[in-house]
This record gives sequence, structure tokens and C-alpha cells, in this order.
Amino acid sequence: MINNIRGRPAQLQINVIDDSILLHGQADESAGKLLQGSVILDLPEPMKVRAVHLKFSGKMNVSWSEGIGHHQHYHKQERSLISHKWQYVPMTEMTPKKTYTLASGQHKWFFELPIPGNLPQSLEAEGGRVSYRLKAVVERPFIQNIVKKRPIRIVRCILPSEYQLSQTLEIHNTWSDKMEYAITLPSKIYAHGETIPISFDIRPIANNLRVRSLSGTLKEYCTYTTTERSKTDTRVVRMEKKDKPFLAVALGDGNEWKKVVKVIVPERAPFIFCDADNEMIRIRHKLKFVISLENADGHTSELRCSVPIIVIDTVVQRSEGNILPAYDETWRSVPYDRAVWDALRTRTSVSAEGSAPTTGAAASSSSSDQQQHPTQSLQSQQQREPITIAGRTRAVSISSTTKGGLHDDDNDVTLPERTTPMGVPRSSNDHNNNSAGYQPRSVESSNGLWWHGMELSRVPSYRTAAQQEPASLSSSLPPYDSLSVSPRWTR
Repeated sequence: MINNIRGRPAQLQINVIDDSILLHGQADESAGKLLQGSVILDLPEPMKVRAVHLKFSGKMNVSWSEGIGHHQHYHKQERSLISHKWQYVPMTEMTPKKTYTLASGQHKWFFELPIPGNLPQSLEAEGGRVSYRLKAVVERPFIQNIVKKRPIRIVRCILPSEYQLSQTLEIHNTWSDKMEYAITLPSKIYAHGETIPISFDIRPIANNLRVRSLSGTLKEYCTYTTTERSKTDTRVVRMEKKDKPFLAVALGDGNEWKKVVKVIVPERAPFIFCDADNEMIRIRHKLKFVISLENADGHTSELRCSVPIIVIDTVVQRSEGNILPAYDETWRSVPYDRAVWDALRTRTSVSAEGSAPTTGAAASSSSSDQQQHPTQSLQSQQQREPITIAGRTRAVSISSTTKGGLHDDDNDVTLPERTTPMGVPRSSNDHNNNSAGYQPRSVESSNGLWWHGMELSRVPSYRTAAQQEPASLSSSLPPYDSLSVSPRWTR
């Protein structure tokens, strides 16, 4: 034990797949997420311990003070959100307290925990806090324990179904028979560090009307609540103002004036907090606009309006959970390894040589050979039929060696190779049927459609496609009307 203190100390680590847990949807509609990781204890020499355990906990608290001097009141409340404990040494907490000797080397324990979808998101505000953490403890007799902590962030994302929040927002009206105005925002959701472009479109009605200034202000409202009292703090996060945006040119000649005022969202807390809504902490944001006008007699008027916006974390913006792939990307195959590409190209060249078309005398000779050796001719023809794997830039074919196949009688047109579907390996049921005397129907006599009864959403691995015998498929695509037909096996 003394050598352990003087030598290299024991290393305790907490590893997780991701420090940020994204919960999609509101608290009443989120499905939750799985927290996974491991605890690693690296010992340079054997160590005696009493216990090794890990705990995940979440807390929410609010606190503020009101009044001055003797009339000052302090409000505080704390609430536990979640708590879970993993016991590694001993296996259960019911085991009597005693010491255990851990051998030198690396000890690794895994853990996982379903995170409920109704948990509040992590928050660090001035008057409130929501925090989650993992804490690993190695209890040792007569010596200080080894403790390791790791914070976990929980971030809430909106669902893709809430598309109205990402649509363009426009406010347009006529003000006191003086002007027509339109204020446009590209969206109602913005992340940390993002720029909010506010477009002002003004069409004057009265004569000799001037615009003195245009301004946009981002304000934040934080409400903290306890069982007895609540408090709301308001602050201006960012303000942008354009004086004399139209160079003091008089309006009223039927012209239309446009100007864009850009408001930049701060990059991080505490300069701005993300929107939150739970039992104890509520944070919301508003974007306010002001159009200052000067009449012909020198009188000044101001038009004020505001709209609510949502500020989200940068982690949510970077996540691809709400982003659908482009249409062309869905048809791209998985990149092959270089060795696989070489093997596929070799098979392609062999298939091309074996399936070269014959004309004239060669065709008649081939026909006579087929009559004399129908079995060998059929097998050779089937071996020359390629199964094509669609690639991003070019198609690669793999020779098929199956004895039968499925065919669509309604579609006999051969399409380009890069649009041909991937072959699916034969199942064990097909192998048993063939061994029992059952032979699949030939391509010419099959009445079924080649895609019926196949799991087209599951793609075999490259090793499986290279080693096993793929089924010979038709090179034609199904008509659109036939897609509504329920899948069935073709016998």
C-alpha cells in the first residue's frame, strides 16, 4: 500500500459514448435516450478496496435574494431529478462490509441507463441550475478514496414535425395611413452565434415622411419559481440600430425602401441562455422591432412590435437527427475497400469476356452446341448473367452462379447496369428445397415478380456477397403500379 502511494497512482476514468444526450421533442412526447459507457480502473499493483460503485444523478435548484439590509429575504429550493447507482465491488450492496483485493492491471466495468424523455435540459443560469453528472468512487480502507466525476449534458431538440418554427415569419400592416410596412424573419429558431437578419420593407403613403432609425433588440426573460414565490428577470441581450438608414431621403414619392438589420446571437452562456420550460425555471426570448419616423411638421413617431423566438444550443444545430439525406445520396452505395474494388473489377472483366455477344456463324455454332449439351449451356448462360451493384460513378457486376431465378414477365426491357438492384443471397429454405428435388422455375416460365418476398431494405455484407451464391435477378425495374401488390414468394 505504501508503494502504491509513493509510486504511480491508480487511474480511475469514466468513459461515455457521448457527453451530450439529445432528447427529441417536448417532455410529454420524447422517447428518451440510452446512456452508455464504462468505468476503467488502472492499477499498477494489487489494491485492497471496500467497494467500487458508480452513480448518475441529476439536480435542479433555484436561488435568489430580495430586499436590502434587514429586510432581505433569501429564497432557495432544490429538487432531485434522477438517481441511479451501479455496484461493481461487491456485486450487491447487501454483502457485508469487508475488504477485497483487486489484481494489478486494468479493470473495466460497463454501464447503461435509459434516460427518460421528460427530464429537463441542462442549464446554467444566474438564478437557477439544472445539472447531471456521473460519479465513480473506489472506497479504500484507512486511506483516501479515489473519486472521479464527469458532467453529462442533456439537450432538448425539436421534432422535424414542428416545421412551422423554421418557416419564414412576416409581419405586415398599414400604420395610421402613413405607411405600409413588412418585417420579415427567415425563421423563429436560432442557435448560439447565429445571425438574425431582420428585413424591413417600407412603402410610404403620406408625403414628406422620413425614417429616422430602424432597430432590432433581442430580449431575454428568465422566471424562477419555488413553492412559495416566483421572480422574473429581464435583460437586453443584443441591440442593433441603424440611424438614417435611407440617407435622409424624403419618402412619399411612391418608392419602396428596404433595409436589413442584423442581430447576432451571443455564442455562449452566460451572455445568453437557451430556451427552457420546466416547473422551476422558464426562459424565453423575444425580438423587438422599432421604426422611428419623422413627419413633415417635425413630429416623431415610433412603431413598435415584437415576436417570440427560440434560442437553441449549438449542439442541436450540429446534430444530424433532424436532417434528411439528399435524394441523390440515398442511392449511393457504401464506399468499398480498395481490395474489394480490385476484386470486383476482375470479376467484371471475366464476366464481360464470358458474356460477349455472338453473331453469324458463331451464333449458329452456339445454338447447335446448346442443342447437344442443354445442361452445360444453361449453366454457362446462367454463370454469365451478372448481378450489378449500383455505385456512385460506375457500375460493377458480379457473375451469378445460381441454377434458377425470379423474373418479371411484364418487364423485359434491359436497363443500364447502374440501375440494376443488388443480388440477395439464397436462404437456407431455398437450399433445402433444392436438395429435396425442388427446382426453381426458369426465367422464362416464372410468373412472379423478382422483388416479391425479398427484404430490399437489408443489404448483405461484401464478404457475404463475395462468398455465397447470389440469386439471379432480372435487370428490369418494377412498374409503379405493381408496388402496391403485397409481397409473396414465387414458386
